[in-house]
Amino acid sequence: MDQLNQKFGINGHILFKAMTDDYPPCAILKSDFSTCEISLYGAHVLSFIPTDSVDLLWLSSKAVYKRGKAISLKSRQILITMFTKIS
Repeated sequence: MDQLNQKFGINGHILFKAMTDDYPPCAILKSDFSTCEISLYGAHVLSFIPTDSVDLLWLSSKAVYKRGKAISLKSRQILITMFTKIS
């Protein structure tokens, strides 16, 4: 993880972190307008939070992160995008 952050990370803007021992890391991208978390496996967007707001994406806490598999639930894949009016 340190090598990834040293080579591609940008202090305060791009950070890489481990998700689990059996799943590739994710990138956390920060700007003045939002924070986004993206899995490096398949570029799956895990989180999107506009500044001064709440996460607009929801992924079940029962989601399974396993190398070589899409992020999913054991029984069925559920990914709900919640659109909210940002005031």
